[in-house]
Amino acid sequence: MKSEFILVCIAVFAVSTCAYGAVTLQDSYAAGAPGGAAVDLGGGTYGYEINLNPVTEFSAAGHGKLVLVFSGHDGNFASGFTTVTNITYDGVELTEAIFERDNGELVEAGIFYRDNVTSDGTLRIELDRADQVHFGFGLYALDGLKPGVQDTGTARVTLSDATVTMTTDSGFFVQEAVRNNQSFSGDDGDDYETLYNYSIDSYRGLSQYQVTTAAGDYLAPIGNTGVNYRRVVTAAFEAEPDTQSGTLLLVR
Repeated sequence: MKSEFILVCIAVFAVSTCAYGAVTLQDSYAAGAPGGAAVDLGGGTYGYEINLNPVTEFSAAGHGKLVLVFSGHDGNFASGFTTVTNITYDGVELTEAIFERDNGELVEAGIFYRDNVTSDGTLRIELDRADQVHFGFGLYALDGLKPGVQDTGTARVTLSDATVTMTTDSGFFVQEAVRNNQSFSGDDGDDYETLYNYSIDSYRGLSQYQVTTAAGDYLAPIGNTGVNYRRVVTAAFEAEPDTQSGTLLLVR
């Protein structure tokens, strides 16, 4: 009698699925200069040096990303405009994500970042002239984000919102807004947190953020009246992928 053998082949394939880990806001800080020109930092450079206590004020050391939001009001716009030339944290230059000016550079707003911060130190904001009258800034220390910035947006007029797109299911959305004269307020909604919102003389400054939990479009929720010299900038920072393995059994 002849025996027949049936060979059963079982192929096991590892299927890689891409998920995204949690994004965590580890620390934040906000401050501003209520008035007066930028100080002389030497070598033809003006600006501000802010020494932050890492224990009681702000620390980014050991975290994956430092994000800085900055806005300013140039009081001497009739004879020239102030330009931000460099921003450093502990002597290391931050990368510009977006920086915009409005009405011939009367007001300006920007978002900057640095990946893989190893130590704390002085925040130094350098300008090319000493004419900045008011400015505000905010700092965020975060973990779980990809290097770089994924999307940025900007808007000016009341009926136009600055929108960015988040393609991962977790991330960090931040906006910075500035205007001259008229009212200026932030609409927090249910998801947005306000880092600062203040008014000095004719200057208005606002920063809002959220740690996001879904992909999609995110817009700056700004409420105000009028369109006088308003600038809003936004940025999306997306989560690092967290690769997991699965198995698929195929029987032949």
